[in-house]
Amino acid sequence: MSFVLAFSQEPLPRFRSGANLVTVDAYFAKSGAPVTDLKQDEIEILEDGQPQSIESFRIVDPGAQASAKSKPNPSTVREVRAAAADPESRIFVVFFDTWHVSTDGSAKAAAPVSTLLNRIAGANDLVGLMTPDLPARGLSLTRRVEGIDRVVSATMSWAERDRVGATDPREREIEACYPDNDPRRPQYRGVAKEMIERRREQKTLRALDDLIGHLGTLRDQRKFVVLLSEGWVLFRQNDSLAAILEPGSIPGSAPDVGVERGRITTGSTTSSTAYNRGFESCERERSLLAFVDHTVEVRLLAQKANRANVTFYAVDPRGLAAFDDSIGPMRPATPAQDRERMAARQGGLRELAGNTDGAVVLNTTDVKGGVARMMGDLGSYYLMQYYSTNTKLDGRFRSIAVRVKRAGVQVRARPGYLAPTEADARARGTATPAPTLPAGVTAIARRTPVTALRRGPSTGLSYVRADDSRFRRTERLRIETVMPPAAA
Repeated sequence: MSFVLAFSQEPLPRFRSGANLVTVDAYFAKSGAPVTDLKQDEIEILEDGQPQSIESFRIVDPGAQASAKSKPNPSTVREVRAAAADPESRIFVVFFDTWHVSTDGSAKAAAPVSTLLNRIAGANDLVGLMTPDLPARGLSLTRRVEGIDRVVSATMSWAERDRVGATDPREREIEACYPDNDPRRPQYRGVAKEMIERRREQKTLRALDDLIGHLGTLRDQRKFVVLLSEGWVLFRQNDSLAAILEPGSIPGSAPDVGVERGRITTGSTTSSTAYNRGFESCERERSLLAFVDHTVEVRLLAQKANRANVTFYAVDPRGLAAFDDSIGPMRPATPAQDRERMAARQGGLRELAGNTDGAVVLNTTDVKGGVARMMGDLGSYYLMQYYSTNTKLDGRFRSIAVRVKRAGVQVRARPGYLAPTEADARARGTATPAPTLPAGVTAIARRTPVTALRRGPSTGLSYVRADDSRFRRTERLRIETVMPPAAA
């Protein structure tokens, strides 16, 4: 009788770590006040519509941390990552959108930020500060007690939106390429302004994308981003911006090659080669910026934030704004355009915050009070864990719904998570489910007695016990084991 053997580990235990252990931090409130007396049997968690069994349930009160011994302040990248992985230490990142905050907004931003951090950040929570010009990988997270004053004071003078005189060298080059008041080139009017605005908007959205990706690598639990911004126009494709402005000049086309005074030159020879190189670079960037669609990018940002469990709270530090465009330094928009721009800016902030389970503070003279009300439900929270009934390592998004049986209680919790892949499980040292064996193959646990025999020129016709794991090509290997009893 012939049979096939397949060796396996001992029966694998249900893996109880990162591969299917899901952590949910939920905030419960009633009439604007946090609810702190819920019992485990009052809460239900569903994953993709399937009920899950809550294994761990407790309430965390950041306010009570002040009386307890504070955890040490992280000073290295490794310490920051270790602190961020602590589920009892929440993460708050203040994103100061320098390119889209006016001088007036900058002056008004310090008080709401101070109120916000003092109200909701516990002694063991982590706070970081980021701008569009800072890479997310360099984000520094600090404990509230050591870093709050520095964070607030640093937000006082970063406004760039209506600053006279561009601080970005590239913006000065664009203004030089397309002078706004050149009577010989009226087709240049407004080109530099739109290019600079599109470029700034693109830098901010890319920085937010970078931040979301970085926060997603720190932990699965919720991360909070307080976005201080006056919003974005959300530019779309503009064929007029991509139109040919100079005869013979096609944005993005290869430069002309010629010879001038014995040297190879590119572009027109009517002006200096330095100017031509700069103008060709401006033309290429004009072509690229003309075809952006930032409405799609904001939508994708919200989707990515949901998957990374990042929540945005957007605050327009200006408060109640009558007009969007300032008087200078560039030519202001018409009244009709100004209304459209204001609506677009506020709509973008609402979309990003609303689609990530956050909130906004817009059009109010009481920005400080609005921030306090907005974050009032982010005090005490419930930390729950469950082992997903779906053990597939497919890397797909799984939705989470948290329900509460008590009437009148609202809940805020993560919308879902990305399941790990097999590679993720291996990297975390997590046991993976045993593979399915083909038909006709019998699995034998390692504890089953197995005997290895060998036969070759040195043993004659007899099989002898193989005490050496090395074999010659002329030898045969025979495995003897006790088969499990056949099923009745």
